Amino acid sequence: MIEFLRFDRFISPAILICCYYVGAIFMPLALWLLRKRLLHFLSEHFHTFTSLRQSLREGWQSLSLHRIILTILAFVLVFLMMEIAWRMLFEAMIGYFDMHDYLYRISRQAAS
Repeated sequence: MIEFLRFDRFISPAILICCYYVGAIFMPLALWLLRKRLLHFLSEHFHTFTSLRQSLREGWQSLSLHRIILTILAFVLVFLMMEIAWRMLFEAMIGYFDMHDYLYRISRQAAS
């Protein structure tokens, strides 16, 4: 407990892993489940959003089946790339804190 209070040991890796899963799983799921409310809110408060949404709906309906499939695949690919980038970000942060812990231990051993 003393190490924690003196900031000799970080709690960040455990917290970062929790935050990673919240961002990787729960946030996309929550956005998907709340998308209708979010669209309704944006339409009510931003009138230009309503016209943009109508234009996008008309454009989507005019697409051929081939273009619809390509568009869906593009969105899935972008989603997967963002998930990988999210993972890499957290791996870098966790790696930083692990390096800090290892260097701290080495410096403590060298001092004693």
